[in-house]
Amino acid sequence: MAKELIGSFVGAFLGGFFGPTGAQIGWVLGSALTTDPSELDTRDPGDTRVQTANYGIAIPEIVGEQRLAGNIIWSRDLTPYTFDETTGQLGYKLTCAIAFCKGPVVGWNKIWVDDELKVDCTDGIAKPGLGKFYTGSLTQTADPTMESYEGAGNVPGYRGICYVVLNNFDLGPINRIPKFELNILKNTGF
Repeated sequence: MAKELIGSFVGAFLGGFFGPTGAQIGWVLGSALTTDPSELDTRDPGDTRVQTANYGIAIPEIVGEQRLAGNIIWSRDLTPYTFDETTGQLGYKLTCAIAFCKGPVVGWNKIWVDDELKVDCTDGIAKPGLGKFYTGSLTQTADPTMESYEGAGNVPGYRGICYVVLNNFDLGPINRIPKFELNILKNTGF
């Protein structure tokens, strides 16, 4: 990092003899000549497979089919219960809402929990789902589970947002919110 900055400063200094534009060009050339390509960050900037719980982040918009991790938009505390009667080990249940992308979408066909494929509906056979799935239509209404906790009229419909509401999802002995990913299907509309 220091090597790149020194190269940029030297380039800007030398280019500065040709005016402000020369300094800018010198900065870029100095940086390019001293940067080791093997140290560049080559991750896909569009990788949305890290689950977040942030306010104000960008909402992904997809075309076709994409595996996405979501952004937790609402959550209750984990609810403990006796997971193993013999040992008295505690288990946990989770109630939360996870937003995935801009809607409307057609649906989903796969669910991963902590990178383990839990549900695969690619064969067209409906299987038990993860929770209540909202396609992100512009007419969707507030979720009844969220309203039962927050009160009627206190929950937005999240219109235009594809999201899932989990209600008492059994985590077993895991006492944290795992990473949920869905393979979202969206009509291309072309």
